[in-house]
Amino acid sequence: MVGAFSPFFRAHAHIDTKRREPYLLAEPYKGLLRDILRLRYSMLPVWYTVFRETSESGVPILWPQYVMFPEDEAGFGIDDQYYIGSSGLLVKPVTQKGVKEVSVYIAEDQVYYDYFTNLAHRPKNRTYHPPRKP
Repeated sequence: MVGAFSPFFRAHAHIDTKRREPYLLAEPYKGLLRDILRLRYSMLPVWYTVFRETSESGVPILWPQYVMFPEDEAGFGIDDQYYIGSSGLLVKPVTQKGVKEVSVYIAEDQVYYDYFTNLAHRPKNRTYHPPRKP
């Protein structure tokens, strides 16, 4: 899923390796990848905007916490979440197998919305714990 929230979403393989086209996958992986690709395509306006901003300003496409909030010293050491340009879209990938929940650092006292559920979250102590999926 993290690939949908990265600047480039592609896979490469050598000509002598096993083919990797999405339509060759077995279920449930084919369905999961189809949903991720739909998400990625729905975000194209965000990606085009961020790439344009980057080409004009030179600021990276993915913003670490300290770029988004340079006055927040507590965010300087955070390296496991990022913003997609100035869009305000905060991404916190789950990168360890078996992990069902992660904490997200929120640098401001603002309402954040879950991208998938549209639920509003008002952070307490600047850390947001996403709800567990059933």
